[in-house]
Amino acid sequence: MKSGRERPPPLPVCVFQIATWNGAAAVPYLPESTFSEEIVNDHSRSVIATPWRGFHHIARVKIGNRLLMKKTSGAMRVNRRKFLKTAGATAAVSAKAGYVHTSFGATQTAPTGGAVSGSLCFMSARELARLIRTRKLSARELMAASLEQIKRVNPKINAIVAKLDDERCLALAEEADRRLARGEKVGLLHGLPIAFKDNEAAVGFPFTRGSPIYKDYLPPEDTLLVERLRKAGAIPIGKTNVPEFAMGSHTYNKVYGTTFNPYDLTKSAGGSSGGAAAALATGLLPLADGSDLGGSLRNPANFNNIVALRPSVGLVPVAPTPMPFIGFVVK
Repeated sequence: MKSGRERPPPLPVCVFQIATWNGAAAVPYLPESTFSEEIVNDHSRSVIATPWRGFHHIARVKIGNRLLMKKTSGAMRVNRRKFLKTAGATAAVSAKAGYVHTSFGATQTAPTGGAVSGSLCFMSARELARLIRTRKLSARELMAASLEQIKRVNPKINAIVAKLDDERCLALAEEADRRLARGEKVGLLHGLPIAFKDNEAAVGFPFTRGSPIYKDYLPPEDTLLVERLRKAGAIPIGKTNVPEFAMGSHTYNKVYGTTFNPYDLTKSAGGSSGGAAAALATGLLPLADGSDLGGSLRNPANFNNIVALRPSVGLVPVAPTPMPFIGFVVK
């Protein structure tokens, strides 16, 4: 049976990024035609790939003058075979040209020289953690790159709030490096900077929930999620912005203001994990946490062209809470 309304095509299940470095002045790939001109550097890029706009359009992927994918009037009609063939062709051309490809968690080497600060911000968290554990990259180098990106971008999008000062962030990264030098056992996320969503209690940071009622509240203990992220070795540097009490599909509040969409600074970053999504999309953080009741992970991911997963209820603990098994909130 067919309904009178056309069924929308399924969304893609994965998104891949391409990054290029062009010598000493190299910068990571950012889609110039989609990110706000105020966010993107004015460096030349050999690979131009613009993500889809909305639910039904996907844009082109070009290498030089060779068009690999093009935008269709509706959703892109591509099967698994065609997608893998296209991705493979892209990787082959990139490798031949001496580019570094960052899709699908492929093994990378730490960039050197002028490429360090920008390219590190767009490596996968998995690869950055590997480079730090094998001491091919220091936590301090990664922190310095992240702080530089935050200084450049965050004033425009307002994604990270309640940030520690730079000296404190660098000191925490140096301590992470010393732990490795001493041969201590470290967690899977050791050395990676992170900012917790501001509906998570984290010792040492304001726990405002985006509300003036709690603007000066400092929690006495971490939530279990924060506790586990710290134990895994992530370095907390601040919070990510939320709507008041995380209740809303757009991120603004009277404590920290509005989080803006990096693709268009006149548009919304979504919510309630809008700060986390915008920070991740612009390379301010290599990974971010969030929560979801009616779309608070999935909505901002869509708005900012990244991927977020809503896990099963109860899979990630929500403690401390007086009603742990009531409702459908997930983290």
